Amino acid sequence: MPTPLDPWQRLSLAHGRIVHDDPGAAREIERCWRDFELAGSQGGRLCAAAAMCEWMHVQRRDFRAHALWRERLEAALAPGWPALDAEHELHALVGAAWAAAIKPLPGLPPLALARRIIGHLDTVQRRTDAHSSLCLTAAAAAVYLSAHNDDIAGMEAAVACATPYLDAADAPARTRWLHAAGVAFGYTLPDPRGMQMFAQGRELAVRENLRSALFDICHEEVFLRLGREGPAGLDPLFEQMLQALDPTRLYDVARRHHLQARYALHSPTHAGNAVYCARTAVELLEQSAYPTCDAAMLYTTYAYACARHGDHAVGLAAMEKVAAQSAGTQQEQQQSIALFLRAYAVLRNEPPDHARALLQQAFAEADRMQWFGFRPVPEVAGQLVEAALRLNIEAAPYARKLVDLRKLTSPGYAAAWPWKLRIATLGRFELSASAAPLAASGKVPRKTLELLQYVAGSPGLTVAADRVTASLWPELEGDLGRGAFRTALHRLRKLLDDADAVLFDGASVRIDPNRVWVDALAFERSVESTEAALRRHDGARARFDGAEALVLYAGHFLADQQEAPWMLTPQERLRSRFVRLVTMLGEYLERSSAAGEAQTLYRKAIELNPLDEEIARRLIALLRDAGETNAALEVYRALRQQLSVVLGRAPSAQTQRLADTLRA
Repeated sequence: MPTPLDPWQRLSLAHGRIVHDDPGAAREIERCWRDFELAGSQGGRLCAAAAMCEWMHVQRRDFRAHALWRERLEAALAPGWPALDAEHELHALVGAAWAAAIKPLPGLPPLALARRIIGHLDTVQRRTDAHSSLCLTAAAAAVYLSAHNDDIAGMEAAVACATPYLDAADAPARTRWLHAAGVAFGYTLPDPRGMQMFAQGRELAVRENLRSALFDICHEEVFLRLGREGPAGLDPLFEQMLQALDPTRLYDVARRHHLQARYALHSPTHAGNAVYCARTAVELLEQSAYPTCDAAMLYTTYAYACARHGDHAVGLAAMEKVAAQSAGTQQEQQQSIALFLRAYAVLRNEPPDHARALLQQAFAEADRMQWFGFRPVPEVAGQLVEAALRLNIEAAPYARKLVDLRKLTSPGYAAAWPWKLRIATLGRFELSASAAPLAASGKVPRKTLELLQYVAGSPGLTVAADRVTASLWPELEGDLGRGAFRTALHRLRKLLDDADAVLFDGASVRIDPNRVWVDALAFERSVESTEAALRRHDGARARFDGAEALVLYAGHFLADQQEAPWMLTPQERLRSRFVRLVTMLGEYLERSSAAGEAQTLYRKAIELNPLDEEIARRLIALLRDAGETNAALEVYRALRQQLSVVLGRAPSAQTQRLADTLRA
C-alpha cells in the first residue's frame, strides 16, 4: 500500500495542476491549507494561501473566495516571512506577487516583493527543467510588479534573472514570461522589446495551442496599439484574440467587451455602443467577483463612455465606486478622474468659468501625481485642457504637457491653447511661433506676407488660388501669375517651417486651423457661439463667449498695414460682425438690467468705430436714463465732431432729437 503524501508533497503536485488549469487544484490546495492549519505551520499556511491566489489568477472564472484567501495570506505573513526551501519559497513569492498586483500586502510593498523575488532568483541553482519553469514564472511576476511601479531597474534585473531559464522552461512558463515582459516594456518605457516579446509569445502560444496565453498576449497588444495608433489595422489581431477566448473565463469575456468599448470610443458617433460594451464588461466583472480595485480600467472606460454619451451621473457613480474600493496611488487617480468628469459635465452645459473650482482641483491633483490619462477620449481631454487654459488656472504647464502627450487639438479654437503658429490680423499684423515673433515684415518679401494675410482674412481660412492670384498680382496674367503665386507659397511655407500649415490642393489655398491659430477665425467663431447662446436664451454662455470675442477684436483688420484694395472685403466683413455682436449683446444686457456692462460694451465699440451713430445713440440713451446727462452730452459732441471732420456731415435727425432730450 503506497505511503500517503504529506501536505507539502500534495501542495507541490497541486502547483503542477495550476499551470494546466485543472479544477482539482483548488480542492487539493484547500485540503493542504487545512492540514497546515491543524499542524500550526506558518510556512505551510503561507504557501497554500499563495497557491490559491495564483490559482484564481490563472483560472479567471470565479473570485468570490479571493478576499478569504487574501486574509489568510496576510495572516500567514503577519509574523514575518518564514523560512522555506527554494521551491516553496518561489511558489509563495509568485502567489503573493499576484495578490499584491491587486492590492499591496501589508508590510510588503510591491517593489519590495519584486526585489525579494529577484534576489532569490540570483541565489538559486537550476536543478530540473521544471525548476526552470518555476524560476521563469517568478521572473514574470517580478517584471510585472516592477513595471506597474515604474521601476525600470527592477524590470531589467528581472530580464537578467529570466535569461538562464528561457531555453529549459516549458511552453506555458515561456508564454507567461513573454506576456508579462511584453506588457512591462511595451507600456512602461515604451521599448521595442515589448512588441517583439508579444510577437514571440503569440507564435509560441499558437504552436503549443495555449489559448489563454494567446488571448492574454493578443489582448495586451491590441490594447497597447489601440491607445497609441488607433484602431486602423488591428482587426486581424482582434479576431485572433476572439478565437482564443474561453467563454467560461468571465474576466476574459469582460476584458473582451472592454476592448470593444475602447474601439467604439475612437469614434464619437459610436458613443452609445461604447456605453453598451463598457457596461457589459463591468457587469461581467462583477459576476466574476474580480477585485474591483484591480479592474479600475474597465470602470474608467465605462465612465468615459457615459461622459461622452451624456450620462454623466452614471459615469460618475462608476468612477466613485471604483475609487472607494481602491487604495494608494490608484485611488488618487480614480478620484482625480472623478473630478475631471464632474468638471466635464459642467462644461457640457455651462460656461467654463462655472467649472473653475473643479478644474483647478482636478488639474492640481493630476499635476501632483503626474498622471496623464484620457488615452481613449482625447476630445474630452481637449475640452478640459482648453477650459483650464482659457480660465488661466495654475496648472497650465501640466495642461500643455498633456496636449503634447495626447496630441490634443483645440475643440474651441481657443487663443489660450499652446499653438505653435499664431497669426494676428485684428488691429495689427503679427506672426509668431511658440509665442515668439517669427519674422519682421522687412525680412520677408512683401507678397509672401500678403499671401498669408489674404488667406488669414478669408472666410474659413480658405480661398480660391485664382482669386488670390488676381488680387495680389493683377498685373500678371496666365502662367506668370500662377508662377508668382507658387513662388510666394513656397517662400511662405519655408518661413513658417511647416509644410502642412498652409495647404494647396491645386484649386484652393488654405491655412490649417488644427495647426495655426488666426485671431480673425477665432473672433468669428466666438461671435457665432455668442449668437447661438443668445438664440437659446443662455445668457451666461453668451456673456462668456461675447467677452472673449470682444478681447479678440483688438482693432480692424490689418489696421497697421498699408491699405490695399483686397483688404476692404475682409475689413468690412469683420467690422460688420463686430457691430452685430455689440448690438445683439448690448440689447441682451439692457434687457437684463446690466446697464453698466452695456455701457462698457458700447464705449469699446465707439473707440473702434467712432462714426457708428447707432451704437453712440444706445450709449447716450443709457447714460441719460442713468442720470449722467453731462457724460451723454460728451458722447454726442464727440460723435458730431467725428462726423463733421471725417464725413463732412452732421448727425442724423434721430441722433439730434435724442440730443435735444438731454438739453431739455
